[in-house]
Parts: sequence; C-alpha cells; structure tokens
Amino acid sequence: MYFLVAYFCTVYLLCACHAETPDVFIERPTNVSTAVGSYFSLRCSGSNSARISWMKDNKSYKQSKSYADGRWFQSRKKHILVVNAEFEDSGMYTCRLLHKRTKIGEVNAWVDVREKPRLTEENHAREVALKESVITQLNHTLTVKQDELLQKENIMEINKENHAREAALKEFVIKNLNYTLFTIQEETAQQIHE
Repeated sequence: MYFLVAYFCTVYLLCACHAETPDVFIERPTNVSTAVGSYFSLRCSGSNSARISWMKDNKSYKQSKSYADGRWFQSRKKHILVVNAEFEDSGMYTCRLLHKRTKIGEVNAWVDVREKPRLTEENHAREVALKESVITQLNHTLTVKQDELLQKENIMEINKENHAREAALKEFVIKNLNYTLFTIQEETAQQIHE
C-alpha cells in the first residue's frame, strides 16, 4: 500500500509540474517613428500556446480596403509590416496575448508617421556638393579607365604593326635567302659546265 501511495503522489507531482505554465510575452512591440513612404514593423510573440491578436486605436486590426494594394503584411498574426507608410497608419497598436480566447495581457506601441523632413538650404547645398563630388569622382574613374583602354588598344595596335613588320622582314629574309640560293645554284651550274 505504501508503494501505491508513493506512486500516486509521484504521478500527481509530475502532472502538476507539467501543467500548462502561464503564457508570457517573448517579443513586445516598441514605439516607431517613421516618414511617409518609408516602412515600419511591429513584432510581438508569446510563449507556449499563446495566440496573438492585434488592435489599432482600440479596434480589431484586420486587413482593410486601404491595405488591398499590398502595403500591409502580417506573419502568422505575430508580426506586422507596413510598407509605403501613410499618415493614417499612425496610432496606437495593441498586441494582445490570448490563451483559449482569454486575454492574458496586452502591450501598446505608438506609431508616428510624419512628413519626410524638408531639406534646409544648407543641407540641400551639402547634398548637391556631395552629388557633384561623386559625379566628379565617377568622371575621373571613367577617364582613367578610358585612358587605360586606349593604352591597351595602342599597345595592341603597336603589337599588330610589329607583327606586320616581323612578317614583312621574315618574308624579305626568305626572298633574299631564296635569291641567294638561286644565285649560288646558277654559279655552281656554270662552274660545272665550264
């Protein structure tokens, strides 16, 4: 009987230890500030069997007609990615952690979509100077590469000319050798006949 009681106590303790532990947030969304036309992402995930649901400005966050153009993506209801952000994407986003349809916890993150910063005259002048510097460097690189190419073409042309000269010289030497050989043969033939 003692062994039976010990067995049941052990099984009870093991089962109690393996009972579902409370779900907790693993990733929490953070506040985001971005410019119109940029993108932002909100990440949220929970442990164990927790499900995630999103709300925006205290309303269920589902793909609406304004996101039909493919600006909005959701990965297994955990992460949200909005590309080409617009002003109406600003607001409070809430990630809710659910266990068996019961809300366990929620985390808020603010998204602030602002106009693209305007360039001041000084910044504009810097940007123009930087672009001009890059263009100058690219033009210099292009000129250097063109000069290298011309040098290679000149070397190839010189090599062709040298090759042509060598071929002409070889032809001249062969003709002279043939003429000399012919002359020697004639002289030899005349000496034999004399």
